[in-house]
Amino acid sequence: MYIDGTLDQTVDLYNANRYVDNQIYVKRGLSDGAHTIKIVARSDKNAASTDYYVEVDRLNSSKGTPIVTWDDSNSQLAYSGTWSTGISTGTGYYRDTGHHTTAAGAYMQASFTGTSVEWRGKTDADHGMADVYIDGVLDQTVDLYSEERFTDVAVYRKQGLTGGTHTIKVVAKNSKNVRSTNYYVEVDALTFQ
Repeated sequence: MYIDGTLDQTVDLYNANRYVDNQIYVKRGLSDGAHTIKIVARSDKNAASTDYYVEVDRLNSSKGTPIVTWDDSNSQLAYSGTWSTGISTGTGYYRDTGHHTTAAGAYMQASFTGTSVEWRGKTDADHGMADVYIDGVLDQTVDLYSEERFTDVAVYRKQGLTGGTHTIKVVAKNSKNVRSTNYYVEVDALTFQ
């Protein structure tokens, strides 16, 4: 990873489990103004890796506004209905914690200040659907089913909100993808800016 032409960090992309849409590299404290980031694939790899893949999914720039992440256990996240917190440790959850439910109507709600928000959760073969409300208005129904298991992934994003305080509400539904074996909805973290 090069910032403004200077090598800043070498990133090992190997992981025994497959994760997508994860934060791989962060650079903070840059001066105001334009900067350049350059990602260069190398000819070496972790000894446990079977190949040399390097992937770019997206880049985020904070433009002076910090990106804030609240873990699922943060007191700013209010839960209603039946939720459990037991998860398998070391399986890719943000800060190794998570909330999950299969109860229709159970919800998580939080107020945040910013113009964008991201609900980070889990997709899996036993996951259901959830409605996401922004400022009390249904914005999207999210299908959390996936043939493979992915943790700490952005399952919902909302950008372009007006500056100020907003509310996000994630409501578990009594519906699921026909291929899913259960109705799990998980909250791992909220990220906003």
